[in-house]
Amino acid sequence: MIQIDIDELDRQLGASLLQFDDIHYIAQGIRSTGNFPLQMTEGVPYFLFPVHGQGEIIVEGTSNLLAPRIIVHGNGQGMPVLNTASDELHYYLVRYRAFQSCDESSSIAPSCFVLRVGELLTITDILHRLQLGMLESTHRNELKLKALFHTLLVEMMEGARHFAYTKGSHIAKDAIRFIQKHYMEPIKLHDLALRFDMSDKHFSYLFHKELGISPMNYLIQFRLKEAEKLLKQPHATVREVARMVGYSDPYFFSKLYKKHKGLSPNQVKRGVQL
Repeated sequence: MIQIDIDELDRQLGASLLQFDDIHYIAQGIRSTGNFPLQMTEGVPYFLFPVHGQGEIIVEGTSNLLAPRIIVHGNGQGMPVLNTASDELHYYLVRYRAFQSCDESSSIAPSCFVLRVGELLTITDILHRLQLGMLESTHRNELKLKALFHTLLVEMMEGARHFAYTKGSHIAKDAIRFIQKHYMEPIKLHDLALRFDMSDKHFSYLFHKELGISPMNYLIQFRLKEAEKLLKQPHATVREVARMVGYSDPYFFSKLYKKHKGLSPNQVKRGVQL
């Protein structure tokens, strides 16, 4: 499973014709392993909303945690395997169909992914109402189910955005503290992403969304700012300054410094002004 760009997911769902299929409330037994209790229909995507307990789901060979506030999406390709932990796992299974607005014969459901939300109370209430609505069978109720399903998606996306904003702020601040403390050491984007158990792309996305600059560009700017202070010290050579701010190659450092600052390190040492 992968984290997904929330804005991109919003775009995909908004551009689709979404059709609610059904909803089921399932209580999985203690320490059970195997396929879903329900027969899954090939090609019919679904959302899983855990509300109690903990477990894992394996979809297309990839494992992901199942727990409250973690929403799992499957695209309906292949039979998922679900394992519970020591407690019973209670969850809602919501199945739906997504079509291109101009062609209802081809499904365009997003791939498998997870969303994390800050709170589950409103979402759980909508799920409960959606399940109660399934017990009625009037045409009037079909419109109600459709409206509830779309409300569910809206609340889910808003919850995911709020969580991502809060998480992004925390991650950016932590990453900045790490960079400012270790800027003189070799730092790669992958090293920073690993600190938060994230992919390089997703970490960069959250960092840039919070600060308006990529993490590696922030590292460069901070190093050059520290280098500028050191270059003004009369006895510090360009080679020494380069090493002190994390660059083993003084020629690369000089080229980088001039590109961003407009002056070479040697010109700074001679007191040249722009």
